[in-house]
Amino acid sequence: MLARRTQLRRTPLKRFTRLAPRRRGGRRRSSRIYDEAFLAFCRTQICSVVEDWPDYPEKPTPCWGPIEADHDSRGRGFGQKSNDTGAIPMCKRHHEHRTGHTGTFKHVPRERIREWFDRAQVRIRTAWAQHVALEQQRAEAA
Repeated sequence: MLARRTQLRRTPLKRFTRLAPRRRGGRRRSSRIYDEAFLAFCRTQICSVVEDWPDYPEKPTPCWGPIEADHDSRGRGFGQKSNDTGAIPMCKRHHEHRTGHTGTFKHVPRERIREWFDRAQVRIRTAWAQHVALEQQRAEAA
């Protein structure tokens, strides 16, 4: 092995400098609308696939699992959840099928799925408005 005549010059590592200063007050909350009461109401309804499925050639698979609130993903980037006001109730199986474009939703074109989703949103929003009005009447009567 050859001996080195001059020593390597060692310099200390430079300290990391932030490109943007840290925010005060912690993490910024997104601009999406949160509505826990509406999501809780969604979870008490029946699956939208059973309720609103049109006469497509494919029949929906049977429901399985608890009811979940399925958020509409239009107008948002990948991995970003939409507003809670645009959610519809779906069982666990159909929620996974719609998200993964498998099972019941495998051969249905995207446009028809969007039309169906819009109809389901109108139905659930109407039911929610009726529920809120009934709760207000009960509160006024008490």
